[in-house]
Amino acid sequence: MNKKRIGYACLIGPTNAGKSTLLNAIFKKKISIVSHKVQTTNFAIEVVKNHKDNKIIFIDTPGLYNKKNNTNFINDVNVEVKRSDVIVIILDISIHLFYEEILEKIIK
Repeated sequence: MNKKRIGYACLIGPTNAGKSTLLNAIFKKKISIVSHKVQTTNFAIEVVKNHKDNKIIFIDTPGLYNKKNNTNFINDVNVEVKRSDVIVIILDISIHLFYEEILEKIIK
C-alpha cells in the first residue's frame, strides 16, 4: 500500500533575499510577486507542489529586516516555522546583514 505524504517547507530570510524568486523558479511560473521594494510579501503564501502521491506545501513568508516595527512579521514567520517540517533559509550572501540576529529571533 502506497502511503500519501504531505510536508510543509517554510521559506524564510531577509527582505529581498530571493524567497519569492525561488518559489517562482520551483513552480516555473509567477506565484509570488517579486520586487526590490521592502515587504513586497506582507503575509505568508502557501502553494502546493504535487509529486507522485506526495505533496509539498511551500510557504513563502514576509522578509525579515532589522526594524522595530518588524515584530509582527517575525511573529507571523515564527507561526509558519513551528508548523513546518522543513525550514529553508534564503540568504543573499552578497549583502552582509544581521543573519544571526534574525535566526535567534525565529528560534526563540
